[in-house]
Amino acid sequence: MDELETILTEILNCPRSRLYLESNSIVFDEEQLKKLDYIISRRARSYPLEYILGFTDFMGLRFKVNKNVFIPRPETEILVEAAIQQISTLGFKFRHISIVDIGTGAGNIAISLAKFLTNVQVVAVDISPAALEIARENALINKVEHKIKFLCSDLFSNRYFAKNKTKFEIIVSNPPYVSRDEMPLLEAAVKKEPMIALDGGKTGLDFYFRLSKVFKYYLKNKGLVILEIGYNQAKSIRDIFREYKIDFVKDYQNIERVCIIKRY
Repeated sequence: MDELETILTEILNCPRSRLYLESNSIVFDEEQLKKLDYIISRRARSYPLEYILGFTDFMGLRFKVNKNVFIPRPETEILVEAAIQQISTLGFKFRHISIVDIGTGAGNIAISLAKFLTNVQVVAVDISPAALEIARENALINKVEHKIKFLCSDLFSNRYFAKNKTKFEIIVSNPPYVSRDEMPLLEAAVKKEPMIALDGGKTGLDFYFRLSKVFKYYLKNKGLVILEIGYNQAKSIRDIFREYKIDFVKDYQNIERVCIIKRY
C-alpha cells in the first residue's frame, strides 16, 4: 500500500479494497477527522508515518515501532528471504540451527526468521536497551518469544557469548552503512530515526571491518554470514572479507543489496 492508503485503512479500520469498492459511501466521523488531521500535521513536519501510526509491516507481519528503533525497510526482506533460502538449500532445514541477529532494532529480522523457520533458535542483540524493549514486545505480538533470546551487546561484547562459548550456523545483520558524507543528505524523515542505526562511520564500512575481525570466533565451520549492504559497497565488502567466498543478492533495482559470506 502507498502512504495515503495506509493512513486511510488505519483511520477507517478497513481493508484496502474498501477504499475503492465503497469510495462513494465512505464518511468520516469527528474522531476520524481529528486523527486524520493529526497524522497530516505531523507528516507535514517530516515525522515518519510509521512512528505516527506506531507500527509497520514487514514480511507480512506487524511490528511496533517508535523513535527508538530504525524503521524496517522492504529491501531488508531480501536479506530474510536469502537466509531462508540458504537454510533450505544447504540442508540446515532438517536439523536445529542457531542464528544471531546483530543490531536487531525492532527485531524484524530475528522475529521473521523465528516465525517462518520451525527449527531455529535466535539470539538477537542490540546496543540499545530501548530498542530491545520494542523487539521483545514484537516477539510477543508475533508469538515467537520462546524462540528468541534478547541481549544488550555491542557485537559479541555481552558475557553470554564468552561464558557459553557460543557458535552459530548463521550470523545476520542489517547494520548501519551510511557514510559520514551521506548523512547530511538523508531525507528529513530519515534523520528522525536513530542515528546509531544509520551512521556507518567515515566510509560507511565501520561495522563490516569490526565484524570481519571477530566473526570467525562465533561462526561454526560451514556457517554463513548474511549482511545487508549499501549502494556501491559490494567491491569494498569483497575486499574486507577477501579470505572467504562471497555471493551477492540484488534488490529490485538490480543493486547488490545482500552479501552471503561462507566459511569453509
